[in-house]
Amino acid sequence: MKPTSQKIAIITLSTLLFTSAGAAVAFGGHKGHGGCDRDGRAGPMAALSQIEDLTAEQKEALKDIRSATRDAMRDLRDAMQDNRTELHDAMVDGAKLETIRGLAEKQGGQVARMIMLRAEVRNRIADVLTEEQRQQLQDLRWSGKMFGPGRRGF
Repeated sequence: MKPTSQKIAIITLSTLLFTSAGAAVAFGGHKGHGGCDRDGRAGPMAALSQIEDLTAEQKEALKDIRSATRDAMRDLRDAMQDNRTELHDAMVDGAKLETIRGLAEKQGGQVARMIMLRAEVRNRIADVLTEEQRQQLQDLRWSGKMFGPGRRGF
């Protein structure tokens, strides 16, 4: 290879390497995995930090609600994932219909518990907020900024 061609190849490869490494560092992963968009406000309760005029008492009450329900939601979400995996494996392995039915019913119960837990949290949050703040939260949910149609959240 000629010296000029070598220099062009080295410069091209170096540029490609630095550009791709820079893009990987800037991206940092998907939401919820510590990426560049992770500013401490990610997650279902992030909209609460955007509500105006929260008092110190309201902030403390909302923090308590989050703390009280975080572990229960995490545990239920983990149990749901374990059951989905078990159900998938049973179906792939050709398990008996009774086994699949039991796992499907278990999954249905878990989904119902998650729906009820989320509804409970929404009600507890609503009890802390004023009518104007509840309206702000509703507007944020449907504005597309934090939540929106088809997205999960409180």
